[in-house]
Amino acid sequence: MGAGEMTDLRRARLIDPLLVARVGVIEAPSGYGKTTLARQLAAARESAFVELALTGPTTGALLRAAIADGCRRAGHALLAEALRQSDIDDIDDIDDIDDFVAAMTGWGEPLTVMIDEMQLLQPDTVGLLAGLATRLPARSGVVLIGRRLPDAVRPLVRQPNTVTMGLADLRMTADDVARLLRAAGPGEPRANSSEDEELIAEVLDITDGWPAAIAVAVAAVAAGGRLSHDDRGSSLPVDFAEPSVHRIGRTVMARLVDDLLAASSVDQAADIAAMAHAPLIDADVAAAIAGPSALRDLIDSGIPLVSRADGWYEMPDPVRDELIGRNGIGVEARRGAATVYARRGLLPVAVRLLQSADDLSGLATLLTGLHWSALEDFGPVAVRLTVGALDAANVAPPMLLVDAARALELREPQQRTEWLRRAVELATTADDTPALLAAIAEQARDLVRRGDRDAAKALAGRVVESTVATITADTRASANARGRALWVLGVRSTLIATPTELAAATDWFEDAVALFRSTGEWRWEADALLRLGYNVSFHWGRFERAVDQVGTALALLPQANRDRAIGLTYYADVLDAAGRSEEGAAAAQESAALGRRMGDPFVIGCAAWSAMWIAAHRGDLAATRRWLVEVDRNPGRWLDEATGAEFLLAASDALAMMGDEDGCREYLARGTAVVDALAIADVLAPAQARYEASFGDPVEAERILLALEGAPFAVERARWIRLAMRALAAYRRGDTALARDLIGQSDVEATSIGIRDSLATHEPWIARQLATILSPQMLKAAGSSGVRVQLLGGFAVTDGAVDVTPPPGRASLVVKLVATRGTITNDEVIDILWPEADIAAGRARLRNLLSRLRINSRDIVARQGESLTLAAGIDVDATRFEALAAAALGARQAERIGLARHALTLYSGELLPGDRYEDWVIALRERLRRRYLALADLVAHDAVERGDLDDAIHLFDAAIAAEPMDESRYVEAASVLIRQGRRGTARDLVERAVRLADDLGLRSSTELVALQSELDQPS
Repeated sequence: MGAGEMTDLRRARLIDPLLVARVGVIEAPSGYGKTTLARQLAAARESAFVELALTGPTTGALLRAAIADGCRRAGHALLAEALRQSDIDDIDDIDDIDDFVAAMTGWGEPLTVMIDEMQLLQPDTVGLLAGLATRLPARSGVVLIGRRLPDAVRPLVRQPNTVTMGLADLRMTADDVARLLRAAGPGEPRANSSEDEELIAEVLDITDGWPAAIAVAVAAVAAGGRLSHDDRGSSLPVDFAEPSVHRIGRTVMARLVDDLLAASSVDQAADIAAMAHAPLIDADVAAAIAGPSALRDLIDSGIPLVSRADGWYEMPDPVRDELIGRNGIGVEARRGAATVYARRGLLPVAVRLLQSADDLSGLATLLTGLHWSALEDFGPVAVRLTVGALDAANVAPPMLLVDAARALELREPQQRTEWLRRAVELATTADDTPALLAAIAEQARDLVRRGDRDAAKALAGRVVESTVATITADTRASANARGRALWVLGVRSTLIATPTELAAATDWFEDAVALFRSTGEWRWEADALLRLGYNVSFHWGRFERAVDQVGTALALLPQANRDRAIGLTYYADVLDAAGRSEEGAAAAQESAALGRRMGDPFVIGCAAWSAMWIAAHRGDLAATRRWLVEVDRNPGRWLDEATGAEFLLAASDALAMMGDEDGCREYLARGTAVVDALAIADVLAPAQARYEASFGDPVEAERILLALEGAPFAVERARWIRLAMRALAAYRRGDTALARDLIGQSDVEATSIGIRDSLATHEPWIARQLATILSPQMLKAAGSSGVRVQLLGGFAVTDGAVDVTPPPGRASLVVKLVATRGTITNDEVIDILWPEADIAAGRARLRNLLSRLRINSRDIVARQGESLTLAAGIDVDATRFEALAAAALGARQAERIGLARHALTLYSGELLPGDRYEDWVIALRERLRRRYLALADLVAHDAVERGDLDDAIHLFDAAIAAEPMDESRYVEAASVLIRQGRRGTARDLVERAVRLADDLGLRSSTELVALQSELDQPS
């Protein structure tokens, strides 16, 4: 039995009462196993475990930030993202508390949240704690632990679903000690029960049941040492506040530690004492403090260590306290250990270690050496407090202030502004040009966001003039500053949006993208590409270019988080505009799925908004209305802001596109109310023009549409639509000549930006209204809005919103054959459809079949000499998935995961499940399935590496559903679940795999059997 296991003794008498409670409050001094008990409770519940250690007076806002950060560290990245979106500073707003609690409860998984040092909680945390206590899912709860009960927690103690425990409850009993001695004793169990009883009594007499002291005493016995009797009779009373009592406790611990270190050399003992200063220990930290063999020496000494699931060791606090008093830790050793923590993603631990020694200079050096994103992960509250303290002490370098400001972008605007001002001041004094330019570039970003275009241009221009595009290791900071300034100039140009400014914006953004790619700033690269693709190419009508740019941006955003979810809505829009609505729908669905997993109504609403446009462009009124309802179900605050006005007016526009006058009028009225409330009348004109042109006063429509030319909301890509609406208005006035001329202009304008069959693709209702004046080519095009063949997850053929699937039998079979093969000879088709027929009869039957197919299901199949192929422009989901999968698997490393995520969304199930046993489809089905599994494994392993364990499990589950016979994924998924503390779910998964193997008469793998054995052990 290892030393760590001695402190992990499972005490059912303590755990069982807590299992049924929603709140556990554990009040006791250090060394009484409070943290261990909370961890054991989570294991017994088989729930995920989030552990928080408060470090100072904690308000409601600080507690919410700490919970979000704790969820991220525990591998629940999506939950952490959702919590951070609801995490704002105004804890007094009850709606904000409800939003935060709803984000946690909406996660749906059992969760145990442990809050250490509860005495630091402030009174304004009561609402949040009460909300969590009453609304977390079943098998969940909050455990508060600390040395004393704060006033903030007392209201919870009086609730019926709260269980409290104190020092008397946590003292170890004779039975506990006996179990520890039996597990730790060398060789066979002692035969003389009286000797056992004497030893147990001796341990309890010396320690008074103090778990930390008992762990050391048992370790000393196991190591062959003797218990010191000088302290017999000096039992430890309940109240540790008395100095004399504390001294007695330290005396007991000192003698016990002496026994353990008796076999160590003086130097080894000193090194072990130095390592006690480290809150978490592994080989790297130990080596940084005391040399390469330090961890082995520490383990060999028998000092109690708790082995954590994440690979770190911890010493019980009383043992640490005793050892720390024996030897200090050198400055370089402390900084070396802090560097290890920071490198391993444990920046809070690194900061606490340096702060505990008041080493502000070392802390400033550590933080300055980190990438700005590490500060962002640290959390806005922690950054504000930590960097603020360094700035107040005048030890924060200007570049650290810039990076801290970058980490707070869009989260703490006032603090960001102040730090940038300070950075400019300090950099100017120190003649630190790179930091000065970086700070000025950030100031320019804030100015352009606030709409101060001239001031932003002046600052950004200063940065561009002072930097060069050539990048070396010494000029990375200046190169990034230049890229940020170019971004500002690009955004400024998109706000003006004239053709000249859009051309300039293209140059600015492209240069910024190149710089960020060279410096490895992939998130900034993605941001610049999104702006370039959506704000420039898309609004300029260059749709294919926009698809490439936004798609590349998404490839650089592989994490399943809010940034990717919002980017996917942009991608859905540009794909739809480019005529690739199936891919656009998949992007919108992925975004909505992420929003639901995060419990983020803004994301869900934006995804539904994009899906609404795709449905509208297909002419599917029912689907459009369903997506509008989905937005109303997830309103968020944005619906009452400028974005909400934009949505409501867009909804009015979309419904008008399909001739829904009542729906158009309803959403126009709602949008007008928000516009009036916010005094943003300019945004109303396009929707008002659409309503008047379609249903209202055509003269008023013409006036509005003419006035829109050159207006901020009259984007270039929609000019052809405005011309079409003018044509409709003219036609309704009876001026058919003008209507024909305007339709011609509209078609030319649409063709110039790559839109073919413009009315059919985007404005079928207008096409039907103008049917009497359209050319034969336009009339023919207006009869179809794009044929799509679904092969994955089922078979269907649709033309826009119309189902044109051939009836079961040979008609559907010929479409499947052509869609899966691409091209197939007439003779091959005949052999499959009529194997008994001769050539002449078979060809006659094929001609008749294709004729009936053309009548009932459009021109789906086309002849090419002696072969059949699909008609031009028909979209096949399986073909599209395979192409995107190949692109993802062959992409550069930085883009591979993001592309793989998008490709996965296009795989809606196995190929043609209704034809599962047909020979002609088996090979292709297996090839596509292998591609899907390769993508799922790729993204799942990346999620594990990033610590997003929830995402990894989601992906493993999907892969297991696609290939239930591969045991390796069961093992990987169960291992991840165990890391999260979800042993029950892991056990169910492993048992399912074992049953599957048994049913098939196969032997389970060694790894699976070992995992089953581990899960069968008591938690």
